[in-house]
Order: sequence, then C-alpha cells, then structure tokens
Amino acid sequence: MGIDFGDILQKCSKSKRFETQCINCRTLAAETSTYASILTITAFTVERYVAICHPVKSRLASSAGLQRAVKLVIVIWIVAAVCSVPIVVQYGIVYVQVSQLFSSVQSLQ
Repeated sequence: MGIDFGDILQKCSKSKRFETQCINCRTLAAETSTYASILTITAFTVERYVAICHPVKSRLASSAGLQRAVKLVIVIWIVAAVCSVPIVVQYGIVYVQVSQLFSSVQSLQ
C-alpha cells in the first residue's frame, strides 16, 4: 500500500504556516488528475477511431510505438496542469470570524 498524496496534503494544510499553499496544491492535484483522466480517455477514443475507420493511417502511425504513447501522455499531463491553474487562481480561502457568522445567521431570522 503506497503513500496517499491526499493524506500528506491534509496533514500539511492543518499547519497554519503552509495552509494556503497546501490547499492550493491539493486543488491543483485534484483538478489536474481530473483533466488528465478526461484527456487520456479522449486520446484513447480518438486512437481507436482512427484504427477502426482508417486502418492504413493507423498502421503507419503505430510504427512509432511506445515513444509516441509516452510523449502523448506527457503532453496530456502538461495540458491538464496548465488548464487547472485558472481554477486554483479563481478559488481561494475565505476566513470568517465566528462573531460575523452568528450575526449573519441572526439577521436572516
């Protein structure tokens, strides 16, 4: 059983010193892995489509083999990381004092 990256970031975010950085790192990791999963499935689907509908092109493209696949996966992860940066920038931490929370709840009643 390996070390869970989420557990490490959870413990790190409890430290007041690095709280914001750890939460941003956790958000970046979650969004990047989500985008990478979607893009990987899309790439496999396109590759299968080309293999079925255009077998001659597929055979010529598959001559590169493993190197082409590794490059594609690296590009997918880079694109996923770049696309997830705006999410990390957009969302942040909002600190609310308990007295403000109770006053806003009482004003609603």
